[in-house]
Amino acid sequence: EKFILKFRLNPTALSKYLDCPLAFYYEKVLQIPSARTPSLGFGNAVHTALEYYMNNRPLLKQGAYNAVLKYFEKGMEKYRSHFTSFEYENYLIEGNKILPKFIEFHAESWLQSLDFKTEFKIPTEFQGVPLSGKLDRIDWIQSGIRVMDYKTGKADIKRVKPPSDKIPNGSDYWQQLVFY
Repeated sequence: EKFILKFRLNPTALSKYLDCPLAFYYEKVLQIPSARTPSLGFGNAVHTALEYYMNNRPLLKQGAYNAVLKYFEKGMEKYRSHFTSFEYENYLIEGNKILPKFIEFHAESWLQSLDFKTEFKIPTEFQGVPLSGKLDRIDWIQSGIRVMDYKTGKADIKRVKPPSDKIPNGSDYWQQLVFY
């Protein structure tokens, strides 16, 4: 009962339930922690760096990669327990290599936004179900809005699969897209 009173459905919980109700029960209701993984630690460190960078717009105009890399390294240190020493060094090298390229590729379009918010919270309710979620970034642009969710894995549009006979609920990325 305590769980239900404070529970707010988010995209991760929805995907977990649709994938395996028992796993949802253990992880979300009983709140048994899951194992820390290097990919989760890396993703969190990249999010830390990008959030800082986006919220300091003058850095974006300057292409100040050193600042974002400094915050990436702080994020890596914060999530150090997710890595072995070898993994930590490899992910640190990877982040230092990809973040400047990622920013350089997107900086021009980011600067064209009229306004933006990072870690944009979505508190609401749908048909009596309390919802929550966070968009990594939302931009107000000339033609409307642009929503971003940073992914640190390999970019692959095939991961966004709508419902079909084979996957009746669609892929987890599809569910997240529909949820927001």
